Amino acid sequence: MTLVCVCMYFLILPSIGDSQPSSSPIGDAHGVCSQCQHSSTCEADCGDPRGYICKCPLFLTGITCDRAYIRDCQDIFDIGVTQSGVFYIQPDDATSPYQIWCEMDTSIGVDGGGWAVIQRRFNGSVDFFQSWLLYKDGFGNISGEYWLGNEKIHALTSLKSYKLRIDMTTWDDVDYTITYDHFSVGDEVSNYRIAIGAKVSGNIIDSLGYHDGVPFSAMDVDNDNNIGVNCADYCRGGWWYTQSGLLNCFQSNLNSEYDVGGLRCEDEEGIVYYTTSPPSPPEWICLRIVTLKLKP
Repeated sequence: MTLVCVCMYFLILPSIGDSQPSSSPIGDAHGVCSQCQHSSTCEADCGDPRGYICKCPLFLTGITCDRAYIRDCQDIFDIGVTQSGVFYIQPDDATSPYQIWCEMDTSIGVDGGGWAVIQRRFNGSVDFFQSWLLYKDGFGNISGEYWLGNEKIHALTSLKSYKLRIDMTTWDDVDYTITYDHFSVGDEVSNYRIAIGAKVSGNIIDSLGYHDGVPFSAMDVDNDNNIGVNCADYCRGGWWYTQSGLLNCFQSNLNSEYDVGGLRCEDEEGIVYYTTSPPSPPEWICLRIVTLKLKP
């Protein structure tokens, strides 16, 4: 099978022996442009030895658009992009580019713009009670609700030191935020063990630090230290679950099932974040919206 340039582009079909003009993008039905990656557009080009070129989406490069020259959302913000949206990035430890939602809102205090969103929930359209493999690779809709994927989060946080910001809204429409000076996730050998730094700002107590140094668990992989209970299965989510004292599995449970209306909040079900810590009696809020995002 050969693509020939003679005034116009023709696809030579060996089994037929005569030529037929190809469509745009060229040759898709016959696999001529199958090497073009990541939603790139295949266009005929006599100047290329293959007879076609791959037109890359923004920030992708390479003959087949197989690499990104942007490492994170901060790189995109630094070159003047101020519109939030979906972009391709490729941290140094990533084997290929991947898409991520970049939050570029400069109205968010002095740190506005350049945030890489690793988790977003706001309407329950995506089920977060998923397997280890799906939490590893990521799931959902990058333009909607999603989990970026533990492997991608690891690649991103291995690049440099990142701070973490969590934005939360309750079912009573009360807004909370908290920012940590460091956040990273280990590789799969470590079971994506989490490292949490110190709280540097926010209007709610630190309830994520409880999970510092803990490996990740999912419905089918139990890495928590709660003997006899798979916290991920019991709590209906994938998270860094652990037992400490009177707290059985968590002090924050941001990947649990979406409880519409917060009807099961008093039973600590749904997306839960504690507002007290031991030895105070446990109190918590249940969330309608939550977003986790990273910035150098």
